[in-house]
Amino acid sequence: MRWEGDVLEDHDAYLPGRRIAIRALRRQDLETMSAWPVSDDPLYRLFDWPACSSVQNDIWFSRLVSDVQRVYYAVEKREQVLIGRVSLREIKRHWSARLGIGFGAPFVGQGYGTEALRLFLPYYFGDLGFERLALDVAAVNTRALRCYDKCGFKRVGSGYKGLGGYEDISFLQRPEYRHLKCFFKTTGYHKRMLFYDMILEKQDWQQEVLDVEGVGGDVDAQIVDDAPQAGDAGAGKVKRFFLSRFFP
Repeated sequence: MRWEGDVLEDHDAYLPGRRIAIRALRRQDLETMSAWPVSDDPLYRLFDWPACSSVQNDIWFSRLVSDVQRVYYAVEKREQVLIGRVSLREIKRHWSARLGIGFGAPFVGQGYGTEALRLFLPYYFGDLGFERLALDVAAVNTRALRCYDKCGFKRVGSGYKGLGGYEDISFLQRPEYRHLKCFFKTTGYHKRMLFYDMILEKQDWQQEVLDVEGVGGDVDAQIVDDAPQAGDAGAGKVKRFFLSRFFP
């Protein structure tokens, strides 16, 4: 298990999937992430990973390593091309953590977010032993909302939060974005945006898995790379492995 007391030490994590793999974040990954191009859509620039200098990346990574309440993972294509990241913060052992997930602009809209979550959730609830996964998502981020809905997350609240370092929302004056103005407000000198709070409980995730094709080939292949398909010899073995591991 990857726990040292109440601290999650997950430096050797590696989760292989069909198109992607999830592994522990490395310092050099920050240089790649800083070089990702900005989103073409000004709305989604609000969620881009910021371009940072090497010194800034050194400081950020040093703080990450010493922070027992945060863990970051890299998402890469099977060709070892870094395309995104997954993070956990506000970690409470055997109970809950708060999810963060994001991808470089060239890799959005291709189903990688849903695939990464479906690969990560069995690890999170099974190997790491959590009971609940929380997240907050911008109300205007419809791509992310679709992904979380697909994976079984439920909305439990909402509230306004700051935009972080990038606060250019002048695009809201353009006709095609004016309908989004209701999701933003200004407090003093700061701009704020509406976020939804969402939660996925382990028991709900387990039921969701059982409902997917009666625990069929698609789910098995999420757990075991190159798993036999439903009609192949050995598929039943994979299915029994999955059930025994996550449904004791």
